[in-house]
Amino acid sequence: MEVRFSGTAGVLEGYLHLPEGNGPFPGVVVCHPHPRMGGDMRNSVVMGICSSLAKVGISSLRFNFRGVGESQGVYDDGRGEVDDALAALGCLASCEAVAEGSIGLAGYSFGAGIAMKAALRDDLTRAVSMVARPRVDPEDEVGERPSLPMLFVVGGRDRLMPTDLLNELAAKLTTPPEVHVVPEADHFFGGQELQVGGVVAAFFQRWLTPSL
Repeated sequence: MEVRFSGTAGVLEGYLHLPEGNGPFPGVVVCHPHPRMGGDMRNSVVMGICSSLAKVGISSLRFNFRGVGESQGVYDDGRGEVDDALAALGCLASCEAVAEGSIGLAGYSFGAGIAMKAALRDDLTRAVSMVARPRVDPEDEVGERPSLPMLFVVGGRDRLMPTDLLNELAAKLTTPPEVHVVPEADHFFGGQELQVGGVVAAFFQRWLTPSL
């Protein structure tokens, strides 16, 4: 169902996916790739993640960052977009069909970096999944939440994910991040969207459903 919620730059548009059956369900906010490169909430990888989550009984909220589609505001170079993700978390948490304390964050490419930064700023998030994050930012304050479960999904032919920084991040965490490599994939995962979605869905199924 279509949803609208308030962000710091205005009203944001999104779409809430609910699984079949009776809730409450765990829930995941899914962040789309770079707005300046055509990214929006209808991206095929984002859709693959949402579809796969529904199949395992997890709701999801995909949304457009500020300035994309019908979302108000203008692109803010990744800063305000973190606020957008936090607003989406609040929206998802307020849904009656979503279980309290069972919320995760996911993102693809640019959205993966936003998802991680938002997860480190808000304790609503119980787990975070990052698909094809272009790089691991050494400024990410992972020490704020050292036990936060993390999943990195990377393409075997994607040259944008430096393993040295990923290893440096892993050393700062109480819970080492999970890493899943899709051998034949590049940064865009063409034709492999549901495979990626299945990996992400299985991760959240492990970390979000035990509390129900």
